[in-house]
Amino acid sequence: LMTEVMAPKKFKTRYSEILEAYCSMYKKEEQKEHLPIANGLCSILKTAHREKIAEKLEDTEKVTLNLLNTIHPLASVAPNYDRPDSIKNHNQLKRCFEYLAMAQLKRVLAFLLQQLQNKNASLRRGSLLILRHLVNSLDRELQGSRALLIANCQVVTNENNLEVRKSFIQLIMGMADQGYLTMEGGEKMVEFLVKQAAISVKKEDAGDEEKKQKKKK
Repeated sequence: LMTEVMAPKKFKTRYSEILEAYCSMYKKEEQKEHLPIANGLCSILKTAHREKIAEKLEDTEKVTLNLLNTIHPLASVAPNYDRPDSIKNHNQLKRCFEYLAMAQLKRVLAFLLQQLQNKNASLRRGSLLILRHLVNSLDRELQGSRALLIANCQVVTNENNLEVRKSFIQLIMGMADQGYLTMEGGEKMVEFLVKQAAISVKKEDAGDEEKKQKKKK
């Protein structure tokens, strides 16, 4: 892409403009056209991290927040596993969060953790999936944020949505591999896993069916 060979000074000047253009493209294009956009955006964020753009620009908060609000709902949608391009697009979106976090860790984590309290279950699930990716890929960068993650994820231990709970289990397993659960608050996550193991599938199915019947009425 042009941004990878663009002069650093020019890239810095046009950085916000470029991100805004990508946000607009996401809003205009159909989902089947999203992979090229995700590839381009990932390349831009990689270059921005390399050039330390977040450190050089005085105010990137607005454009970063707009980008996070644009790509977070997209990354929260499960890919179509029958379509390789859908899987690639989903992986590239997670990599976008990875490069953003490498450059602006506190801002990205604050956004993702805030979404854990969103009323939309899909967005809560999306944050958990993205956090799992970051825990697995940015262990060194997250060393100083482990306590923050453990503390803020406690809210999910009271989650009612089955899909969100499944994603939380995946995050907990990722945290366990990296040694998070030995920290204060980790025992509550272990308790959560034990409780989930004690819930029968039939009970969950019955509960979901009851909710469906109530909605029909």
